Amino acid sequence: MKKSLSTSTVAAVAAGAAASVVSNAALAADAMVVAEPEWYLSLEGGAIFADPATDKFGVSGSGFSNVNDFDTDFGYRGAAAIGRKFDDNLDWRLGVAYSDFLKNHASLSFSGGSGSGSVDINGGTDLSYLTGDLELGYNVRPSDRFDLRLFAGLRALNSNDSQDKFGDISGGPFSGGTIAFDGKVDTEFLGIGPRVGVDFSSRLGEGPLGFSGMLATSVLFGELKQKMSFTASSGGSSIGSSFSEDKNETVFNLEAAFGADFHIADSSVLTIGYRGEYWDSIRGGGTDKMGSGGDDMLSHGPFVRFIANF
Repeated sequence: MKKSLSTSTVAAVAAGAAASVVSNAALAADAMVVAEPEWYLSLEGGAIFADPATDKFGVSGSGFSNVNDFDTDFGYRGAAAIGRKFDDNLDWRLGVAYSDFLKNHASLSFSGGSGSGSVDINGGTDLSYLTGDLELGYNVRPSDRFDLRLFAGLRALNSNDSQDKFGDISGGPFSGGTIAFDGKVDTEFLGIGPRVGVDFSSRLGEGPLGFSGMLATSVLFGELKQKMSFTASSGGSSIGSSFSEDKNETVFNLEAAFGADFHIADSSVLTIGYRGEYWDSIRGGGTDKMGSGGDDMLSHGPFVRFIANF
């Protein structure tokens, strides 16, 4: 009887231990379920190209003085963004991007013609701009392999554009003398405004490949500061003039990007793609007193981006 009772007791204890192990294993399994990543980090870099600016010192009807044969602007762009998901569908992101075009030079020289004079003119342009974005996103998953994110927020912009022109004109109408001149235009815009857009991405089957893209637009309201200076000298004497203006300005922006994705892991993606960005009146701001006025600009170029979710 004692032996039977002992066996029953052992069996009961063993059953209880097994149930406890199963229960603890289930709890451990639940605890080990990988939570959906909350944080988002994006790092991007690439090259950019744009049509060159027009000559802001050009003289209407006097083509010889216009330096408009600048090469295509070339530069680089770097961007970074961080964000966090705070709801099943909602997240916030904070991003910055810096674009810088290398100094672009052009020249114009010739001799002969009327009065057998000579002309030697040089020009240069320089443009850089910094953007900052704060956005709230709403995430939608139409399917297991397709993600769609609608976002709205604010964009801030600080752009700096400059153009200089210098050279000399000798002989011809100047009776053997030489006139040397030097001019410069500086334009700075600082503004902020609403921005809306959409991100999308899709993974192709069970493999690592996919694609992604974005489309966004913004309207920025801010202050445009412009300064122009010009000097000319001949025979030891010189003259000069300057002009400056601060005014309210509205700048429109449209951007798009598309790329091929390589999923390094479930939570990290490497993208190689191409992006384009349109800016309205970012160069010069449309001040007629500066000759040709402001220029719209379309920049574009390839990029590489790394995204990590954790």
